[in-house]
Amino acid sequence: MEIRIIKIEEALKVALLFREYISGSVSRESTKTERECKNWIENHIQNRTAVFIGAFCGQKCVGFITLYKSYSSINLTHYWTLNDLYIDEKERGKGTSHELLGFAEEYAMSTKAKGIALETAIDNTLARGIYECRGYHENKLYKAYFKKFYYE
Repeated sequence: MEIRIIKIEEALKVALLFREYISGSVSRESTKTERECKNWIENHIQNRTAVFIGAFCGQKCVGFITLYKSYSSINLTHYWTLNDLYIDEKERGKGTSHELLGFAEEYAMSTKAKGIALETAIDNTLARGIYECRGYHENKLYKAYFKKFYYE
């Protein structure tokens, strides 16, 4: 298994797995195509608005993490938001999540980031256990809010 930052020319390899991820997530009604996923990944890599980290077995991407750069005005610094972590179902239970997280943490430290923020579903006890095992702490100081906009 090789863990590495995904290059723009590898976007299609990740898009196949990314499509699977968004189809099985909260937005089960997603009709996004592999092409749309590839374009999303390429645009973010090209514009340097995200870092995609992949786990590869040979040429096949079997897992990924997406980091988006965020900022802390109070600390006058940046941190990374871990927005996505997904492992191919056939590859789960092999430690790939830990390897990806370790790489993401090293990457964040190399950029002098304040830390990594993430959120997961309350009932996702497996993910919560992995994060807590790696030293992530539940934020009990702030309450998260979100306002959804609807478009036709």
